[in-house]
Amino acid sequence: MALAITQFQVGGFDDNLSYVVHDDVSKAALIVDPTGAVEQLLKYVKAKKLQLVGVLLTHTHFDHYDKLAVVLDQCDVPVYVHAAGAAAVA
Repeated sequence: MALAITQFQVGGFDDNLSYVVHDDVSKAALIVDPTGAVEQLLKYVKAKKLQLVGVLLTHTHFDHYDKLAVVLDQCDVPVYVHAAGAAAVA
């Protein structure tokens, strides 16, 4: 396994950051906190030929997941979020 974390300055409500975490060997990837210009992350996943296996939300402030629907419209993947925040994104 060769884990890679790529940070994206995506703007949004509070000039937020999003991430793509992936394994260079298996090509499995997670998008972390899909917000702002999330298209950058989706293009990166496609360009690197990664297989998106999920979305990880670090917490459920709306400005950290406001583009979740955009990702889920393009990719049928699970969303990982702390149980205390699950109702916010259901």
